[in-house]
Amino acid sequence: MITYKTEFRNAIDYPWIKMDPINIGEVPKTLGTPEMYCTVKKDDSAHLLINIYLEYSTTFKDAIIWNNYIAIGFCDLFYLIDIETHSSIYTRVDGYFGYIYPYEEFILVATCFNILCFNKNCTLLWTSDKLGFDGVLVHDFDGKYIYGSGEYDPPGEWEDFVIDCKTGKIV
Repeated sequence: MITYKTEFRNAIDYPWIKMDPINIGEVPKTLGTPEMYCTVKKDDSAHLLINIYLEYSTTFKDAIIWNNYIAIGFCDLFYLIDIETHSSIYTRVDGYFGYIYPYEEFILVATCFNILCFNKNCTLLWTSDKLGFDGVLVHDFDGKYIYGSGEYDPPGEWEDFVIDCKTGKIV
């Protein structure tokens, strides 16, 4: 079984510097040095380099392997990049990116305000209503409902929510 592993880095060396990277984020016309890198290993061998250009400093960032995709989020962007073809889709999220929650049939992206849900074909299925003001967390999924909490009055004032996994609507 093939295994993939992602890692954020501030600097790279051989063999990464010899690879043709995928450039994502606020890519300048003159390129230059990216603010961050995401490396992807396939069975412990260098497989893919992703150069990340930031529009602004970011606290939250994450990169995981989900099905045949690299799911990567930072600043106000979320990408799904096909591991083999390198084709990608991306979306801007409201506010800022928070966390990625992968499930077998879909992947959830939590922002500071809400949750986005993408299917295995990288299609955005729904965006929830506002669930928080300064962060949204997913705690559980029971096959029908998504359970989580949103921070409405920072720091520390969290309110629980339950949303339908098919519609993203609060129940």
